[in-house]
Amino acid sequence: MKRAALLGLIVAAGQSWALTGNQVLELMPADRDGDLLLSTYARGLLDAETLVRVNGISAARAGAQYAPSFCTPKGASVSQAAAIVRKELLSAPENNHQDIAVIARRSLLKAWPCDDSWIKRD
Repeated sequence: MKRAALLGLIVAAGQSWALTGNQVLELMPADRDGDLLLSTYARGLLDAETLVRVNGISAARAGAQYAPSFCTPKGASVSQAAAIVRKELLSAPENNHQDIAVIARRSLLKAWPCDDSWIKRD
């Protein structure tokens, strides 16, 4: 029942409002539902960044200004990304009033910054 409610929150978060870091932290100690939520956000961010980078490479090769917000290292996992976000939630509580999506993106950018090697020219 709790998982169904959590999945409902995830869907609602994408449609009309977003969970804050504080709300995610409240879910984490009780059971693994907080981990499910973090993994869901992490998976979405990793997938979105991959799509943006693929489109951005084409744009950059055509001369457009583009840089991805973070560069996922080869072999990185969703659970690793979720652990990075969890660490940010626990180590920077002054930001936990912000949307979890903002916190997650910022933490992944700090952990996996990009350099100029993200684009390989032929």
